[in-house]
Order: sequence, then C-alpha cells, then structure tokens
Amino acid sequence: MRPLAPAAALSLAGALALAGCGSRGGSPDGLRGAVTAQAAAASTASGGRLALALPGTRPSVGDTVEVEVTLDAAAVHAAGFELVYDPAALEFLSADATGGSMAGAFAVSALRRGRPGRLVFGVSLEGPRPGRPAAGRLAVVRLRALRPGDTTLALAAAHATDARGLELRLPAIPTGTLRIQ
Repeated sequence: MRPLAPAAALSLAGALALAGCGSRGGSPDGLRGAVTAQAAAASTASGGRLALALPGTRPSVGDTVEVEVTLDAAAVHAAGFELVYDPAALEFLSADATGGSMAGAFAVSALRRGRPGRLVFGVSLEGPRPGRPAAGRLAVVRLRALRPGDTTLALAAAHATDARGLELRLPAIPTGTLRIQ
C-alpha cells in the first residue's frame, strides 16, 4: 500500500472528522430526519447534492443489499458522510468508491466507535489536484438483511470540499426506508 500524500491526508481527515469520526461532528439525533452539512471553514464554494439510492427490489433475509450514495457537484476533492442504520435489521459488510465518480481515489470506512449502526465513509483525491466533477455514484455500501420488516437508513454529517479546501454547500438529505421480506 503506498503512503498517502499529506494534502490527501488532510482532506480525508477533514471529511472523516465532519462525518463524525473524530471528537466532533456526527448527528446526535440518529434517524430523526435529514441533516444538513455543516461548514468547516468560513468560506464555502458552490454547492452540490448528496443522496441515498436504495435498491428497487425488496431484499429477503440473508440477502446482500447494495445502497448507493450519490453526489452531484462541479469539482470535488474530498467527501465524507455517515450512514445511520438499524443494526438489528442490517449488518454492515463493506463500502467502497469503486466504479463511481471518485474511483481510484483513497477511500476509507469504519464503524463509529467500532459499533454497528453508524458507518463513517470518506474519500479523497491524493495531492494538489483539481477537483473532479462528481455526477452519480460516490460510494456503494453493502449490508446484509437480518430480519423482515421496514428499516430506515439516513445520511448524516455529509461533507464535501473542493481542491482549495472550501466546503461545498450540500442541502438537507432525506432518509430512506428499506423493506425486507
């Protein structure tokens, strides 16, 4: 594994910190609705839109469910989010940026405080590069369905920056309901 460039490390650290993988950030209310991204710097760049795309079919217990997180923005250098889910209904398997608008960038995911129910994900380009246009998939999160019924997923603490390190304004993010058979 090659070492991460200092600029990428700072961008990724900022994305993860604002996504709640540090001493600050995160959503204290969990699944109680949409959360708007909070600015880390006094200045902000033109905005973007982060969304949660649930599968179109109903999974059965034991199925692997792929949830896409999409981002539409002009020039993204780093992005991060927290996905909140019910660990009694879903088990986290993996998350990556493969095949999306940030494919090839450095990505990392972890369970908040090592406990199921809150996945923190961050992705960053390495070095002093211009940001990439982001149109479509930012990440794919794979979860295993554990029990039948409706379960809510929510994006929280969403964050994105451009190549200058300026916060991209992201509007409120809706939650989604997954029906497991």
